[in-house]
Amino acid sequence: MTYPLEAIVERIDATMGLTGGCEVGMPAQLESLSTVPMAWITNVIETAGNSPVTGPVRQRLELRVEVTVGARTLGSMLGARDAIRDSLLSYIVNSDYEPMIFRSGRMEFADPGWCLWRDEYVTARYLL
Repeated sequence: MTYPLEAIVERIDATMGLTGGCEVGMPAQLESLSTVPMAWITNVIETAGNSPVTGPVRQRLELRVEVTVGARTLGSMLGARDAIRDSLLSYIVNSDYEPMIFRSGRMEFADPGWCLWRDEYVTARYLL
């Protein structure tokens, strides 16, 4: 069985132009990286919502994943960000989950010589 987070990492890893691939967690030092652009899964959040129907409990479980993209130039970072968005929008991690949607994005600041962008994507499933 492939877990949703594993499926998301594999999907991002296969993104065209993302020569550095996708890792879970940020590196200790950005300046030590040589293969860019690169993406990192920097936060994973699960939240539960109310049951949409009366009767047996059927709880909605939302999975939020933050993807940070890093590159040496603004154009390269924006190109990688757009390729990942195209790859993840409407992606279904497995048959239990809803298609992924984009929630928000923002530019991040880090070490000199790096352009970073962080997007949040959301999918959900129901717990029976």
